Amino acid sequence: DRRPTVPLERLLKQLSFGRRDVDVVSTIAGRIARLERQLTKEDREELDESQHQAERVYLGLRTNAGLPITDGEGDEVTRLLEAGWAALTSDSTLRLTGLGWLRLDSIANSLTQLRSRS
Repeated sequence: DRRPTVPLERLLKQLSFGRRDVDVVSTIAGRIARLERQLTKEDREELDESQHQAERVYLGLRTNAGLPITDGEGDEVTRLLEAGWAALTSDSTLRLTGLGWLRLDSIANSLTQLRSRS
């Protein structure tokens, strides 16, 4: 811990503002590792495959990376495009528009259900 007197909250705020020096990053990493070691099995959240799938869909829709479209999603993707809630890149990656962000939960749920059936 290179900065033992600085609260973790302040370090995280510095990181969020773009500070990436070795002292800040290594201190945060060390503290997170220490917290990880303190967790008991009961404290840890275990996800099953369907929950992992839902997290992958949400992550793709929440980031600029977008969500790669899979077989069987064509009708739903067409509906999202026509509603103006999403855009499709040339490599078949779905990205939400501003209007789509307002419907993130519903869109993610719909796509997750489609993926669970295939």
